[in-house]
Amino acid sequence: MVKMLGILQELKVYTLIRCSYVVPVNSDSDYTVVMCSDDEKYGGWDRVAHQTYPVKEFDKQKYVELYLPARTAVVLKRTK
Repeated sequence: MVKMLGILQELKVYTLIRCSYVVPVNSDSDYTVVMCSDDEKYGGWDRVAHQTYPVKEFDKQKYVELYLPARTAVVLKRTK
């Protein structure tokens, strides 16, 4: 957890301002959003793009940076 906080500080990802979250991953594969609770069909505002998010690396830790509005959940699928 302390290491991830260091990554957040270095990347200047401020969750309260940008609603961006750094999610640690173990794979080099990119990740695609397959379901989001903010989709219009679930009563949301459709603010999360269904796109492929690239895996990034900082200090030997792989992660994906996601935009997540408050009170939303996403399901990610690892691409090949």
